[in-house]
Amino acid sequence: MLSDGRGSEEKISVPSCYGGIGAPVSRQVPASHNSELMASMTRKLWDLEQQVKAQTDEILSKDRKIAALEDLVQTLQPHPAEATLQRQEELETMCVQLQRQVREMERFLGDYGLQWVGEPMDQEDSESKTVSEDGERDWMTAKKFWKP
Repeated sequence: MLSDGRGSEEKISVPSCYGGIGAPVSRQVPASHNSELMASMTRKLWDLEQQVKAQTDEILSKDRKIAALEDLVQTLQPHPAEATLQRQEELETMCVQLQRQVREMERFLGDYGLQWVGEPMDQEDSESKTVSEDGERDWMTAKKFWKP
């Protein structure tokens, strides 16, 4: 039996050399020490519960923000069908502008008694792929010059 000097005693189980199991350990703790321990544990438990509650509130708040942002992304993101339709409209507009520009150029040439001759499509393709020895496009042969 051991004593810590404060009036509590502790029994320690010591194995017996003769094959016995030994005596059980018991501890006698004063009631004031026990209530202090309970108060301390209660305070720690309450603090932890408050911390868990605060973290739960924070997580819920962040979940709501995430949901709102995901909704905003869905709203602002163009739908594939709409994007394709928009792209088609852009290309049609560009085509109309280029056709108008070609008509203006033909009219300009016509004012001076000239006519656009152009080149066959396969010849244009082969010229645009002309590459010089150093790997760069040869601008002298790839450039289309006006032919009278």
